Amino acid sequence: MSRQQGVNWRRHRRMVLQLWVMSSLHLGLWLPLVSTTLIETTVQPSFMINQLETMRFAPYFIPLFFANDMS
Repeated sequence: MSRQQGVNWRRHRRMVLQLWVMSSLHLGLWLPLVSTTLIETTVQPSFMINQLETMRFAPYFIPLFFANDMS
């Protein structure tokens, strides 16, 4: 029989922080796009039409923020 050790969160603090930041950025950049597209599709076709193109490119910049941390 082997015992399972608990997770030592102090050792994984940086990884958890990076995961939290990446998840927050991901949600923060995708939610406006999804909500705008949903409103545009269902309610008002011209809702934020000028900003939509910029919002479509924003989520793809997330990996660039963490390119140096990967090595």
